[in-house]
Amino acid sequence: MRHSLRWFGWLGLIQATCLLCGPAPASKAEDKLPAWGLDDPRVPGSLEPIREFQSFTGLSPLLVAWRVDFSQAFPMDACSRVWNEKRVPLIFWDAVPPDHKGGAVLDRIIRGEFDAYLTRWADDALRFRQPVLVHFLRQFNHSTQPWSIAANEKNASLVSQAFEHVVTLFRERRASNVRWVWGPNIFPLPAAGWNDWTKAYPGDSFVDYVALDGLDFGNSGTVALPMTFEQLFASPIRAMRQLAPRKPILLTSISTARAGEARHAWLKDMVSQLLGQSSSVRGGVWYNHAIQVNWKAREHDAQNLQPLVPRASSSAARDAFLDRPTWSSRLLPPKRESAPPTPTWKIPFVAETQLSKIPSALADAPRLDLDISPATMVGRDFEMEGQFGARFRFGWNQFGLLIWSEITDHTLGDARKEPERIWDGDGLELDIGPPRVPDVDTDMSDCHRILVSPGGERQIKPPVALIRGGDGALNPQLGGISFESQFGISAQSYRLFGIIPWRALGIEPKADADIPFDICITDGFNQHRVRQVTWSGGPHYYHDPSEWGHLRLQAP
Repeated sequence: MRHSLRWFGWLGLIQATCLLCGPAPASKAEDKLPAWGLDDPRVPGSLEPIREFQSFTGLSPLLVAWRVDFSQAFPMDACSRVWNEKRVPLIFWDAVPPDHKGGAVLDRIIRGEFDAYLTRWADDALRFRQPVLVHFLRQFNHSTQPWSIAANEKNASLVSQAFEHVVTLFRERRASNVRWVWGPNIFPLPAAGWNDWTKAYPGDSFVDYVALDGLDFGNSGTVALPMTFEQLFASPIRAMRQLAPRKPILLTSISTARAGEARHAWLKDMVSQLLGQSSSVRGGVWYNHAIQVNWKAREHDAQNLQPLVPRASSSAARDAFLDRPTWSSRLLPPKRESAPPTPTWKIPFVAETQLSKIPSALADAPRLDLDISPATMVGRDFEMEGQFGARFRFGWNQFGLLIWSEITDHTLGDARKEPERIWDGDGLELDIGPPRVPDVDTDMSDCHRILVSPGGERQIKPPVALIRGGDGALNPQLGGISFESQFGISAQSYRLFGIIPWRALGIEPKADADIPFDICITDGFNQHRVRQVTWSGGPHYYHDPSEWGHLRLQAP
């Protein structure tokens, strides 16, 4: 449901670990350490980046990753060099044929159009004899890829069918030394209901490892927010564990663009997570590129990564990794399914927050009945930052949902001294689904997202957008949704208040209705998102209603 409106952006990140040569065998404690890997553009032509990475991090990469496409034969020589170094080849196999001029490719794979090429690949892989990991159709939930769900009729089943076709052909050629890796990017592009990566899973019988890719842009000046390792991966790892509980998880693209103390803090959080709540991760690959920003490992990273360094020899580490095609580790703690027994807060509209008391065109709208009942937010606490936060109040009647918010922003810089400019690039996001039905998961296609900007420079009436959950598209019909801004409350505060008619959401209001709901405030500057505070879910809340809280309509 994330759309490319100017005040929103995105990305994501992550990392994992590996093994340093040493005389002692792996202990049971070390057995839980994830294997480390390296994705460097100089590989496989040169293996010198492996030595450089080890000197910077103290970690010896067991997995060596590089990309090939359908114009290239099986990389026999490169795989041999990597294997002779007591490491494991990890090939990112992109389904881009030599004659590719845009458009879909999955149907061509399923029809057998590339079977002759795939057969040669399988036969050469069999001649190599040694285990090799092949990550096929990687990041299939990114619209930029010709093998993506978006480029192939928005049909996730085509991904699984193409994956099954190729794996079946390899097995018919007895190339059992190929270990198959399947996995998405943690942030779908676009974040629409049809782009759900869980619907593209081929099934346990066709997959050896499941994978997740993600990156932390830090404060690199892009529209992406800085995220901790936990913020990036806790929710996707949990979802992957539920989808494929018996498969080992690899994090096949990890890095952070942070520097200095912020980098130290990020790496320490990664170590803490990999040794704790995310200890079921079997391996990870550091994205050692300099695309958009500098993702490369840095000198002195080793001081933060030391707890991830095992003492097993390279040969023992490789054997241990390959001997476990399945990984029967503990599941992450389940998310809280039920609401707490008492609301996080319960604040009905009061006189000072009634729309009739606030200068606004809304107060004069004859359709509004200001006899309203309270609506209660139930879920986690709103995580307030010291410099950026908000207060919300909700009410409802048979016509619609009324919202009052006051946003406080103490992050003004030199370019933002004028109070009327504090909202430059800011935004309010509301996600609303149909009332919950017991034992039925909320479908993203039934959810709506409402985006509200308090306005750009000297702009008083804010723009409002309504996005459909099914396809992530803008809905040009707002259905009567209306918001207004109020400035001058203080030098650092402004208000947004408005009404959302139930008919715009396709909801029939009833007392005691339990509505999936989440709300987020975004702080922007010069049309770039600087920080974001989400009331209930984490950074993945916008495409995962299981992270949302509840909005309960109380009886009049």
